[in-house]
Amino acid sequence: MHLLLTDRLACPRCGPEFGLILLADQISERWVRKGSLGCPNCRDRFPIMDSVADLRPPPRTELPAPAYVPPGLEGLQPIRAAAFLGIPGGPGSVLLAAGAGHLAAPLAGIVEGVQWISADPTGLPAAEEAVGPAEGSGVNRIIIGRRIPFFSASLRGVVLGAAEAESAAGTGLLEEAARAVSPRGRVVVLSAGPGVSESLERAGLDLVLDQDGVVIAARKS
Repeated sequence: MHLLLTDRLACPRCGPEFGLILLADQISERWVRKGSLGCPNCRDRFPIMDSVADLRPPPRTELPAPAYVPPGLEGLQPIRAAAFLGIPGGPGSVLLAAGAGHLAAPLAGIVEGVQWISADPTGLPAAEEAVGPAEGSGVNRIIIGRRIPFFSASLRGVVLGAAEAESAAGTGLLEEAARAVSPRGRVVVLSAGPGVSESLERAGLDLVLDQDGVVIAARKS
């Protein structure tokens, strides 16, 4: 995880009003390799291991592996995802979750200067993999639960591989994405089910596109 990214993290237990404090055990070239993130409000700590931050509130269950990729997204061209986001370059951070995390590395090769955050659940990588070129190119890996652990209006974009309004309502995923995206930032759902566009509009975003299963909504400036 890049050091600057830790300044935007919020406690997944207490909510976006409470930031996390980095307690670093190992930092290399501005990347946090090992340590923890502590909340001064609830006193919980969230571990960073092999550069991956586990931002799930306890109890933390064993992670599935490999990460889930929704059907139809395996062959998605990253250039399309980049176009949907409308971000020509950095700085800023973009979260990819719900099956979109596999796009982080190729997107980092297309759009420079952006910190791409893969939040799909998967097993922790080996230490030698964590310091590879993908991470150095702007790819961060975190593990999240029901909340997006970032301050409100702090992300330039959120990409969800798949979402349905009914199932996402149970986790608050769409609402969390709308909350975390910054003014003029976009929430992109690549495989959207019924009601997604309406949910994002209710969350205060303007609908940009709803076509062929892709929903794009932007926060008002």
